[in-house]
Amino acid sequence: MLGKLAKTDPSDFVRFAAAEKLTDQEVICDVALNATDPHIRRQTVQKVEDQKILAKIALTDTDDKTRLEAVLRITDQEVLTQVSRNEKSDEIRLAAVERLEDQESLAGIARTDLANSIRIAAVKKLELKGTLSEVALKDSVWEVRLAAVERLDDQEILKQVIKTEDSEHVRAAAAAMVTDKKLLCELAKMPQAAQVASMLIDKIDEDKVLADIAINAESEEAREAAILKIDDQSLLARVAKQETAEHIRSLALDKLSDEGFIADVAKTADVDGVRIAAVRKLENQEVLADIAISDPDWGVRIAAVKRVDSQEVLYKAAEKDTNGSIREIAVDKIFEQQYLVQLGKLASDNDVKKKAIKKITDEAELGEIAKTDPSDDICAYAVEHIEDREVLGDIALTAPNDDARRVAIKRVSDQKLLAEVLEKDASWAVRLTAVKKLDNKKILEKSSKKDVSKFVRDSAVERLAALK
Repeated sequence: MLGKLAKTDPSDFVRFAAAEKLTDQEVICDVALNATDPHIRRQTVQKVEDQKILAKIALTDTDDKTRLEAVLRITDQEVLTQVSRNEKSDEIRLAAVERLEDQESLAGIARTDLANSIRIAAVKKLELKGTLSEVALKDSVWEVRLAAVERLDDQEILKQVIKTEDSEHVRAAAAAMVTDKKLLCELAKMPQAAQVASMLIDKIDEDKVLADIAINAESEEAREAAILKIDDQSLLARVAKQETAEHIRSLALDKLSDEGFIADVAKTADVDGVRIAAVRKLENQEVLADIAISDPDWGVRIAAVKRVDSQEVLYKAAEKDTNGSIREIAVDKIFEQQYLVQLGKLASDNDVKKKAIKKITDEAELGEIAKTDPSDDICAYAVEHIEDREVLGDIALTAPNDDARRVAIKRVSDQKLLAEVLEKDASWAVRLTAVKKLDNKKILEKSSKKDVSKFVRDSAVERLAALK
């Protein structure tokens, strides 16, 4: 009676109520197969226990949702296989595949099904390593290949995937599954594994293996990842000297802390920039001194000079280096007077001489420079840094250089000295300078009439007029 009501009663409420109360399997199966209302069939299918009836409904019912409910209760592997291959609805086929355990059926679906989602579902349940390898290497869709790779542990297949795979996601998944230590090193050195090198190297702890990768890997990514894990100072020094990529050399240098190895890099690296970077880390004054004087590259010498403390070494650099910038940097760091005086007297570079003169405190030495230097400019510059009146007076009277005497006269006010210069100095330009500061009218009158230079005579007349 309930079966009939469930199948034919005109009232939805009555049909559903009747179906809800059904307990007899024969009646349940009849309603599930023959009720005209798909909602009633769907409701009743949930109570069907007979696998053959469920199979018939899964394969023949016209309502998608009813077929799906049937599939969700089926355990028969042959039926599930048939549904997964022949069902027109991908949702129902997916449900069938997810209930499949038969490996041959899953393998066939994983290889040939046209729907990506179905192949992925099959792969996720597949245990057959051969099929998983085939799918991982050959499927046209990277998401399917990824699903296969995630279930693989065959190290050689994973190697092939990393070498040939286009998708970075699949390569990364394969790298995550590699465990063989020898293979990790082999792969890390391959250019094809550049994008997953850090993942591979993260699994390596042996210093020898990391060293091999740091030196021999073809990709910069791998060499860099290896260096990040290395603390061996000799290896870091070797990389700093031999590495072609600047950022990796810098990374190796940054990790160097041993003074001996830093010194070795600073002295022997072929690349100037590497030696400069090493010099900037170096504390050893003896090595810095040697580099400051002897390195063939001026940039390296500058870096060393900036870190050298030895006054003698700085003196040598200021006196003899062929690069003007180095000479000036060196003299700026010198504070010992003996070296400053020597540079003020003997340096071949006038800019160096001036920097030294500016720092000399012994005015007698400055006076000697003013009287003996062959350059008019240096002589005058030395006088400009003298305050001692006696030294200035001596220069004004005895310095061979006209410019030195003239500048000295500008810095003195001794009238007797000025008068002596006006009467005795051979240079009209020097006498002219003295005239302009002299207050002695008698001597001025004499000069206005008797000086051999018209400029001096005229200037004496002007000075006399100014003194009236």
